[in-house]
Amino acid sequence: MDNATDWNNTMNASEPRGNAGLCHVRMFKPQFAPLVESGVKCQTVRPTPKRLPKPGDRISLRTWTGKPYQSKQRVLRESQIIAVEKITLCDDGREMLVGLGNKSLSPEELNTFAAADGFKSGIEMFNWFEATHGLPFEGVVISWHNKKRSDET
Repeated sequence: MDNATDWNNTMNASEPRGNAGLCHVRMFKPQFAPLVESGVKCQTVRPTPKRLPKPGDRISLRTWTGKPYQSKQRVLRESQIIAVEKITLCDDGREMLVGLGNKSLSPEELNTFAAADGFKSGIEMFNWFEATHGLPFEGVVISWHNKKRSDET
């Protein structure tokens, strides 16, 4: 299946694709590590990767113990991907616009989405993405099962 077809169809756990043996590693900045480890953060927004994750793939969520690439990685959580959707963030000068899959998020939906991604509000999320990646931003949101590490054994 090509990427264009993937973008036209929102992928979810009821339509697993790919090999469950694949494992994707995602690193988290220190500000997000406690939220991932505690289960508050259950998704991550990233630039579109070369190897697109698929529902059913495994994911290892990690942080650096010290300086990136010069310290060990600490596993925060290991889980299974349940959804991968296209996301676009932009600012038209009047309002913040977020497209998730084929849907535009309302301000209330944006705040709920931002909370699931570890931010206090949609405005805080927008400011972080503008400073970190620049706007407009296009990428993917990866969601995972939100079990405690001890529940997965």
